[in-house]
Amino acid sequence: MWVWSVLACGSGLGPPAFTSDPPPPVTTGTPPDLTPTNTVPTLPTDDTDPPVTTDPTTDPPTDPPTTTGTPPPPTGTGPWSHGWAIDGDDVDWFPEEEQAIVDGALALTWDSTDLYIGVRHPDVAEGGSQHWFLLAMSDGTPGSTVLPSIGTQQATLPFAPDRLLRWKADDTYDALDTWDGTAWATSDNWLETQGSLHQEHNERSIVEFRLPRDAFESTTLEFAAWWVFEGAGFETSYAVSPTTAFAHGIYDPDLASWWRVDLTGSLPFGDIQPQP
Repeated sequence: MWVWSVLACGSGLGPPAFTSDPPPPVTTGTPPDLTPTNTVPTLPTDDTDPPVTTDPTTDPPTDPPTTTGTPPPPTGTGPWSHGWAIDGDDVDWFPEEEQAIVDGALALTWDSTDLYIGVRHPDVAEGGSQHWFLLAMSDGTPGSTVLPSIGTQQATLPFAPDRLLRWKADDTYDALDTWDGTAWATSDNWLETQGSLHQEHNERSIVEFRLPRDAFESTTLEFAAWWVFEGAGFETSYAVSPTTAFAHGIYDPDLASWWRVDLTGSLPFGDIQPQP
C-alpha cells in the first residue's frame, strides 16, 4: 500500500515521497492431496445403547392414524339400539337402518325410549299441502284394516293398524289417528306433544320423526309407509315401503305387504324382509 510521507524542507514543504509495503512472502511447498479416498470413517461404538430399528412389515406404528366418518353400528348379539338427533339431517343414519323407496329411502331405528323414523324424498321439499306422508302402525292391539280417507283414497292393509300418523309436506298440519275399537279418532297437530318430535330440512329433502315407545304396548311393531297426493283429478299413492306393497303411482291402493320389526331383536331395519 502507498503511504504519504511529509518531509520538512527549510521553511516550506517538499514534494511528497512515496513508499510501499513489501509484498507478502510466497509460501512454497507441496499442495494438499485432494484426491478422494474410499476410507470409511470409524464410528464410535456403544454397546449399551444400540440403534433402534423398525420393520414396517411387522412393527405397528407408534401412533395409529386417526379415522373419521360414521361410526359402525352396534355389534354383538344384544338388542339393536341406536338413536338420532331430530334435526332433519341423515348424517347419523346408519346404512343398516334404511330401506329404499322410489326416489328415496325410509329409515327406522330405536332405542330404549323412542322410535325414530326418517324419510328422504324430493316431496319433502317440493310437495305442498296436498302431499301427505302416511305411517300406519300396529303394536298388536285391535285395529282396522281400512284407514281414514285421504281425499277419495282409502287404503286397505293386510294387517290391522291401530294408529296412523299423517304429515303434510308443507308442514302446515299433522295428525295422529287412533282406533278406538269402532272408529278412527283424530288428534290434530299431534307432533310435539306426548314426547313426540319432528323436523324437516328442505335443502336435504329429509323429514325425521321421534315417537315415544311407551305409547306402544308391545315390543313388536308392524307398519307400512307411503306418500299420497290428493289433488283432484290426479290422486295417486306412491313411494311405498315395502316397495312390494303396491305399484308405484296407483290410485287408492290395497297394500299386499308390510314390515314387522322385533324391537328386542338384534336385526336393524335394513336387514329385515317384508311380510308376509
